[in-house]
This record gives sequence, structure tokens and C-alpha cells, in this order.
Amino acid sequence: YLDTGAGFKKVNSFTANGTVINNGLLTAKNGTEYSITLNKTALVPINVNSFKLKAVTKDASNAQSEVTETLLHFNAPSVIEFYNPVTTQVLADGQNARKSNNIFEFGLKVSKADLAEDDTLETELYVGINSVYQKINEFTINGVVNTTGKYTVQNGVGYTINFNKALFVPLYANEFKIRAVVKDALGEQWVKELCLYILQTF
Repeated sequence: YLDTGAGFKKVNSFTANGTVINNGLLTAKNGTEYSITLNKTALVPINVNSFKLKAVTKDASNAQSEVTETLLHFNAPSVIEFYNPVTTQVLADGQNARKSNNIFEFGLKVSKADLAEDDTLETELYVGINSVYQKINEFTINGVVNTTGKYTVQNGVGYTINFNKALFVPLYANEFKIRAVVKDALGEQWVKELCLYILQTF
């Protein structure tokens, strides 16, 4: 049974040691351990921070016992990292970008602790000048041109990205920001910004 705040409801579909159960009833052997798997997506709303799980057992004489556990329900944050794709050094606010170089290149890696290594996250990029942001609709990622304005990254994998900053950063600007917006399968978003100073070269 599950209780997300409105009382316990019976869970009819789950697996027990790999066996599919669709009627909500497991006939268990005395002393045997069972690994239970259930899909909570349709059972526990995303805005619920905790829920209760209850197991009820009956023996042949209808003697009943039960145990209830309260579980925390959370979505791990996406950790967004900007880095130098040549040196792999993490980029922090205050890095320099040469005004004479129209193409700006950087590395981006997104990691999420509660996702498998092969799971993916949707990412969009923006350039900000004086708190006004423009979406980067065309950029190159790992040598492939992307014109969709977004791309899908694999969890924990770094990507080399470049774009024409001359299309976004005016000559008078002394700094600009790159904003990465990452969305997971649940629709939750995480944002990371990198502030870059423009270095005048002669």
C-alpha cells in the first residue's frame, strides 16, 4: 500500500523477485526474502516530498501483521560544470574571452546522482548582456553543427561546444554571461551561469 497524504491505496502492479504481480497479492513462502519493484511514477506525484509504504501479511488462519515505512521523495539536482576542453580545468567567473576571437569554445558537463550513466538531460544555452539573455540557436557540439537551440546530453559526459559570440556580444561590452539551462525527464530545471570578461587585444 502507498499513502501520499490522502490515505493508503493498494498497489496492484509490482514485481517480486522478477515475477510480475498484477492483482496486488503475493503468496510468499515463510522465511524467503523478496525484492519488490514498483513503478512509482503514476503513484507518487512529483510535488510529494515523502510518502508511506505499507506491507500487510496474513497467514492461513487470517492472523494479520503489517509494517509501515516513511520514505523521502526527492529529485537530485543537476550539477552543471563549465570547463576548458583543452586543459579540462574548471572555468570560474572572471575568466577572459578575447574580443578578437569571434568563436568562443568551452566544455560543458552535466551530472545527476539519481540517474543512470546512460540517461540523458535536455540542455539549452543562452548569452546574457546586462541581464538580457538571448538563446543560442546555432552552435557546434563535439564538431557537429546544431541548429535546434537545444541538445540532449548524457549524464556525466563532457561535451565541447563553440558558438559565434560576435552575434551576441557587442563591441562595447566588457563582459557577458553564458547560461546553461538543464531539464530532466520530470521537467525540473537547473541553471548555471558563467561570467566572462572580454579581453581587448591589439
